[in-house]
Amino acid sequence: MWGTQVTLPVFLETQQVVRNPKSPMNYVKRLQASADKLDGLTREMRRQAAAGVVLPISLLENAEIGMYKDALGSRFDLKDFHAIVLENGGVPLTLLETLVDAWIARANQPL
Repeated sequence: MWGTQVTLPVFLETQQVVRNPKSPMNYVKRLQASADKLDGLTREMRRQAAAGVVLPISLLENAEIGMYKDALGSRFDLKDFHAIVLENGGVPLTLLETLVDAWIARANQPL
């Protein structure tokens, strides 16, 4: 997972410095503001999913990546895999599967 939904909580948890009595109050205000931001991101992701668009990074879990590794063996390259997944942006799952399957077929062709 990546993006604001990850970086914002990590920032708030690790970078908050308490320098004076107002610091904790400011921290709470930022937490409240971040909740609204994360709620908005969640709504947008649900809207896109309902429209048939799947965000590439959240689409593939490690188990699915392992399936592609198994299909290509030593020819599997994570950079190439990421390039195939990301180069078309958010696309419907069926199209992404077609693109990845075509990539595997090309990679499996004899040289």
